[in-house]
Amino acid sequence: MTTLTVLLFLNELVTAGIAILAFSLAVYIFVNNFRSGVAWGFLALLGSLLIVYVGDLVVPYVTKPESVQRWLRLQWLGIGLMPAAYLHLSDAVLRTSGYPSIRRRTAVIGSYALSTFLVALAWFSDVLVQPGTYAPPISQMAAGPFFPFFALYYAFTILYGTYNVYLARQHALTETAKRRISRLAFTYTVPGLAVFPYLILTPQRGGMLTWAVYAITLAGNVLVALALIIMAYTVAYYGVLTYERVIKRNLVRFLLAGPGLAAGVVIIALTLMRLDSVLNVPRQVLLVFSITGLIVVAQGVLNVLTPWIDRLVYTQDRQELTWLEELEHRLLTSTDLHQVLTNILLALCETLRSNRGFVAVIVEDAWRLQAACGPVGNILDTFTAPHLAAIVRTARDIPIDSPWPFIPYEHYLIAPLRAEGDTTIIGLIGIATRGPLPLNDEERKRVRELLKRAQAAVEDYYLQQQIFALVRETIPTIVRLQQLHGSPRMDGQLAPTSPAITASEDDFVRWVWDALRHFWGGPKLSENPLLDLQVVAEEAEASGSHRTRALQNVLLKAIERLRPEGHRQMTTSEWLLYNILDLKFVQGKRVREIAHRLAMSESDLYRKQRIAVAEVARILREMEVERVRGKNGENQPQP
Repeated sequence: MTTLTVLLFLNELVTAGIAILAFSLAVYIFVNNFRSGVAWGFLALLGSLLIVYVGDLVVPYVTKPESVQRWLRLQWLGIGLMPAAYLHLSDAVLRTSGYPSIRRRTAVIGSYALSTFLVALAWFSDVLVQPGTYAPPISQMAAGPFFPFFALYYAFTILYGTYNVYLARQHALTETAKRRISRLAFTYTVPGLAVFPYLILTPQRGGMLTWAVYAITLAGNVLVALALIIMAYTVAYYGVLTYERVIKRNLVRFLLAGPGLAAGVVIIALTLMRLDSVLNVPRQVLLVFSITGLIVVAQGVLNVLTPWIDRLVYTQDRQELTWLEELEHRLLTSTDLHQVLTNILLALCETLRSNRGFVAVIVEDAWRLQAACGPVGNILDTFTAPHLAAIVRTARDIPIDSPWPFIPYEHYLIAPLRAEGDTTIIGLIGIATRGPLPLNDEERKRVRELLKRAQAAVEDYYLQQQIFALVRETIPTIVRLQQLHGSPRMDGQLAPTSPAITASEDDFVRWVWDALRHFWGGPKLSENPLLDLQVVAEEAEASGSHRTRALQNVLLKAIERLRPEGHRQMTTSEWLLYNILDLKFVQGKRVREIAHRLAMSESDLYRKQRIAVAEVARILREMEVERVRGKNGENQPQP
């Protein structure tokens, strides 16, 4: 096998991989970011790139010269639209930085019209390109009289688009936004440089030139693949407020399970097409079994590697990721708790030689039958509220470390389930018995172990119900933020120039935290980026005060929006966030005093404080977006 043959094969594999990658990323971006103007610009670029690379895959297999010419002209649909896609993408990026322009928007529309006209010339005339050389594996068109004009147009749009991206980075208000645009700028020109038809400019080629063309093309295609991934990773943030961890994880998993697996299938197919004669096995048989095996094995490998890949991706959050994975494995739903307690109850009944028993737990201040064994009927009709109250009072007197925690009651042995390190009764286990139980030491030890498992299961269940309650309270907040689409629409109807819209969620929360910490004065307040908010500017104008005082007033209004209706209470959950904000930041109380007044631990206070600050940031962001939308709805300035 010659070096040229190897280069041909490697180029074919990489070209197929880029075509798969471009199509897959287009699907991913469309599904996740279809409301974003930046996403639509990137989709136009991906579509143009895909047409060109599909043509590169097909042309080497076409045997008739006239068919080759048709395919080469078809590629000009992608080549001709690439300049317009570049202007579209760069304009969308610049608009997200708060700088819309009718002139620039008109240039984008005009570029699409001009590109469409050039594509028509390439398809139906020889003015732009002419029939060229048919010399497999490389066939090419020849330059027409208008080709120099197209080359200048192509170069101008890429350079102008690059300049727009540079302006967008200059106008970005946060380091996060600057970093994302820098990634985009670094890879911005790579797809366009790869698509331009350089071969039209080359003379007749000999063997060495053909070898050089394929070597350079291979290296360039590898760069294109890397550039597409980086660009897609950057574009994925536009139009959403999802956490960076989620976006990164979703994209990596999609790349592995989607284009990664598809590329593996293509590699096997293209390889077996060249080996069937060597292996003396029909090609169809090789393809069926090889591709089936790859799909099955790949799924198993992905399941094994996913946790390790997550750890590599989240280099700064490995501990938190481990906690999330552990939480996912240990979470108990109501059905899970029922099954766990049923198994424990069956084991207890077997050990205590009983044919019936029950487990009752407290749910929303009422006793509920969680598991039963044997014909107990509705046992809670027998053990009414007064009975259960008497049992609980008696059970509280049993020492926590008692070797035999059962108390007899109505032909049952009742064992309390306590919260760890506490005397609070969180459940009861009842086992029917007809008399004394002659148990040996091993059986008593087994009973105590089963009771401990039941106690741990019920306690975990209660803790997890608190987590679920917190999630239920948090999800509407996340939904409201996502409804803002991260950066509201930049289509000329809304042109936000506010840091509340262009900043990342983490940056914005940090600004709010700094402002609240220095609420009564300090550099974190007087130099805070929140001073640039339109809602702060309007407050300063309305009150005739300086920006710092206006920001204090706006923060107070955001905190007041968290105040529940009715008379203030210090220990109820609905007043908790407001009380923390008011006592800590407005009144300036010490942490120990606040924790004492709110009847909570200092560690719990710190956790709730973070939630409270995030809520203020959410409200403040909503206030700002409402002002920006209202202002732009009345009068949309154009630079």
